[in-house]
Amino acid sequence: MSNENNNHHPKVGDRSEEGWIYVKPSLWIAPEDEGVMSYSDAQALVKERQEKGNITARLMEREDLEKIFNILVKEGKDKVNFNTKTGPCSDYWGAGHDDVYADFKRFSGDGTSNNKFCSQDGRCSVRLGNSSGSTQPTTMKLS
Repeated sequence: MSNENNNHHPKVGDRSEEGWIYVKPSLWIAPEDEGVMSYSDAQALVKERQEKGNITARLMEREDLEKIFNILVKEGKDKVNFNTKTGPCSDYWGAGHDDVYADFKRFSGDGTSNNKFCSQDGRCSVRLGNSSGSTQPTTMKLS
């Protein structure tokens, strides 16, 4: 997808030049998981990416993860590159948290999902999101 044509409105599954995948206005997701880690490590990863110039990198909100799940069910994993059957961990950290617990969403290979809370010391998969609107800027570097 070219960044030169700002009139282009991306469709679910469109990819930026850097590989980010369009999900909805204000949400692009990284093309692959960052790995399985604690919530504090996930937050540190976001901060690191922001400091390297990807200022809108973030953990996804519960609603973002629900949107991705709905795409998986309706359109298949190829649209958003989520493979819940063979991935290392089908639990994904969300952005919501308090002093002890953090949101996560469990994606099941049987087409179900649910929202959970987990100790921040737990380990879940991380897929970064990026809040860049409907057009893809060139500043969404993956590393």
